[in-house]
Amino acid sequence: PMHQYANNGIYNVTLTVKDDDGATNSTTKEIIILTYQYKLTTYVNPSKAGSIYPPDGTYEYGTVVKITAYANAGYSFDHWSGDANGTNSSINIIMNSNKNITANFVALHPPSNPINLQATAGDGYINLNWQAPENNGGAKITKYKIYRGTVSDGEIYLDDSSSLTYHDASVTNGITYYYYVTAINSAGESNHSNEVHAMPYEMPVPPPTNQPPSIEITYPLNNAIVSGTIAIKGISNDDKQVVKVEIKIDKGTWMQATGTNSWSYKWDTKNVSNGNHIIKARSYDGSLYSNVAFISINIFNNHKPCILIVNPVNGSVVNGSIKIMGVAWDEDGNDTITKVEIRIDNNGWHVANGTNSWNYSIDTRELKNGKHVVESRSYDGSLYSNVASIDMDVENINNEEHVNLLLIVVIVIIAILIIAGVLIKRKFI
Repeated sequence: PMHQYANNGIYNVTLTVKDDDGATNSTTKEIIILTYQYKLTTYVNPSKAGSIYPPDGTYEYGTVVKITAYANAGYSFDHWSGDANGTNSSINIIMNSNKNITANFVALHPPSNPINLQATAGDGYINLNWQAPENNGGAKITKYKIYRGTVSDGEIYLDDSSSLTYHDASVTNGITYYYYVTAINSAGESNHSNEVHAMPYEMPVPPPTNQPPSIEITYPLNNAIVSGTIAIKGISNDDKQVVKVEIKIDKGTWMQATGTNSWSYKWDTKNVSNGNHIIKARSYDGSLYSNVAFISINIFNNHKPCILIVNPVNGSVVNGSIKIMGVAWDEDGNDTITKVEIRIDNNGWHVANGTNSWNYSIDTRELKNGKHVVESRSYDGSLYSNVASIDMDVENINNEEHVNLLLIVVIVIIAILIIAGVLIKRKFI
């Protein structure tokens, strides 16, 4: 027999057995009924990235609890950790012990750019097709934006597409159109794809036999760190002849490079600010421009630090022990200065105390009286500053001068005493 108890507690249970002859026998046992309860504790990582339902709670042994992770704006659910695992946002938990479960979310960001954009022209239309970005930014791509222009780099927004193709029938035969596309997710818009161009044509006139040239930037590499004067290099090819190659830095003007099939352009990076810059290149065959090739580079040009002596001032008269003081700075950051050095009269350099605010003590009695030159320079680990200098006049009284002065004083005193004695003697005569 089986019996279910509604409440926890202590119960007396009697079992009676009766055989076929009517004889009976009974036994009584005391039993304890307990229902175990366990605690479910949930966490969200990062703490403001989303929520979990249901939240923390206490459940009886064996209860199956379905918990679901909900992402806040700007995040998406990634995986469970702790006493659960998996990547589904909803999971079932069997409460057979205390459970600590964490829902992990990741921040969303715009997708990477669409790739391999291609354009095919026909009579009164241009068809575009492309491939999805390699990285969707952690969120579903909702649409693509189409940009079009009649000159390279002159594209403006045209339309949206929910697929990887677009049919543009709002074109005029004989005009070259330039395109690129971007991808959109809930976090924003990607960088644009490669640029392509095409010219719709009237049938039965065949498309132009001339093909646009190709171009490639071979140096520097994408995302390289460069400084000083560099030679931007690359190659270009065409089915006939490349007439010229042009370079563009950021949003500047197009500038002609040297050479065509193998080309270069000398660029002094010190003329622009440190940081990220875009280099673009295109080639021209006398009729068509190539697609624009571009790379991103990072520029870091180290600048010399600066230094100034503030005490003593130029032309000062000094004696005894003095402290030479000054300041040093660097436009690349004052923390780049590693040392300041001092020298007197072209002698050896000595390291001063401090960097941005520095000092150096000297005993001028170790120098000869007269004019001396004090020079200082700062160092940032790579470059020295220009040398700052001042003149100072040392005027210290030495021991021999003390003796001569004392002798003169004694002689003067003796002379005064003699004169005074003569005058007193004449007065009494």
